[in-house]
Amino acid sequence: MGLKWSPLIIAMIILLSCYGHVVRQTNRKFWQNVTVYSCFVYLLVLCWLVFTPVGPQMPDSYKLLMYFHGVPYNLRPLQNIDPEFVANIFMTFPLGCYVYCWRPRLKSWNLLLIALTPGLIIESTQFISDLLVGNHRVADIDDVITNTLGVLIGYGIFWLLSKTPGERLLNYFRLEK
Repeated sequence: MGLKWSPLIIAMIILLSCYGHVVRQTNRKFWQNVTVYSCFVYLLVLCWLVFTPVGPQMPDSYKLLMYFHGVPYNLRPLQNIDPEFVANIFMTFPLGCYVYCWRPRLKSWNLLLIALTPGLIIESTQFISDLLVGNHRVADIDDVITNTLGVLIGYGIFWLLSKTPGERLLNYFRLEK
């Protein structure tokens, strides 16, 4: 299997141990359990998407990458908006919906910090894992920005939905009433 898979395996072990802790809580209703279980499935898929090793890649001609001990990274934001840029927003959009179901009344500052966290964790883990085991991932500031936007948009859409008659449906899935 090789060391290249170790970041994915470690992420899955951490996620599954958290899953075991959360599942033990028994005071949830059916639709709240749907929220919890679907969130864990989403997080498993997310881990697979961002921590699976990839083969060597040709550097993108539209981004000037910098290198640290052979590990590519980009700290120049918004050099190019491409399909990957939009895909990263869609990738973390569901996370924003889950954050809303977990904490629907977050202050703006707390929401921004929570939204920023996944992108920082993903990109720093990709950088470190490429440095340690050569996963051929690029740590990119654009990914941090788009991951943050995805979480904020998902949260914002659920917040807007809570201001409509759809709030009754949304309340079934919320973990905090």
